[in-house]
Amino acid sequence: GGVEMDVHLYNAAIHACSRSNGGLISTSASASGSGWKTALMLFRQMPRESPVPVIPNEQTYASLLHTLAQAGQLKVGMSVFEEYYRKNSTNKIEGESAESAEKMWGAALRACATAGNGKKAMELLEQMMGSSEGILVRPTTLHYNSILAALAKEGNDLLALELVERMQDDTIHELFPDLDMGDGNVGGVAGAGAGAMPDLISINTVMTSFAKSKSYKGAKGFLERVKNGEFTSRRGDDRSR
Repeated sequence: GGVEMDVHLYNAAIHACSRSNGGLISTSASASGSGWKTALMLFRQMPRESPVPVIPNEQTYASLLHTLAQAGQLKVGMSVFEEYYRKNSTNKIEGESAESAEKMWGAALRACATAGNGKKAMELLEQMMGSSEGILVRPTTLHYNSILAALAKEGNDLLALELVERMQDDTIHELFPDLDMGDGNVGGVAGAGAGAMPDLISINTVMTSFAKSKSYKGAKGFLERVKNGEFTSRRGDDRSR
């Protein structure tokens, strides 16, 4: 009578693998002996567990994506996420609550932030909003903050500023003119009524991007705009969250 492996034990084991990465982004050479390969092996083993397959949950994906990104293996992590995306996401979120869908996309964006890959984070943002197939998940403030963190690590101050302006001014309509800003689930959109507005973390992260790029003039100008109340909620609805 051995221990029966369940999703919680697998999640704990995958999470433990991240500690072998040393908490730093590894180079391809130093990552070769890190825990990310073990984490990936455990993940692949879950559905083959006997007598009952173990189904990965959102925590499994979150821990695996974090471990891979921390080891400098974001490309591998995104391939894992794409597998999940193809299996679970169409123009409607099927078999998932809106909250679960938001958490899964959040895990992918946090992986981009860990790896400092703003380009991939922006690609995920557009993917979240959908295409001809329709909107998938409306980004929340937490999602945007992860993207801003990825941009800040790169020192991409211009794009970080553009993104926080988009949050503030709802200029996302210019990129996605068919977006319904009403409440509730629109056409199967997860979290359609949540919306996003800049918060203190958003503001601080944009400032970090200016510091990284050594654009002190840009930082001063942005700070003046903040002091003038430009990046605070002007609306009384719940989209200020």
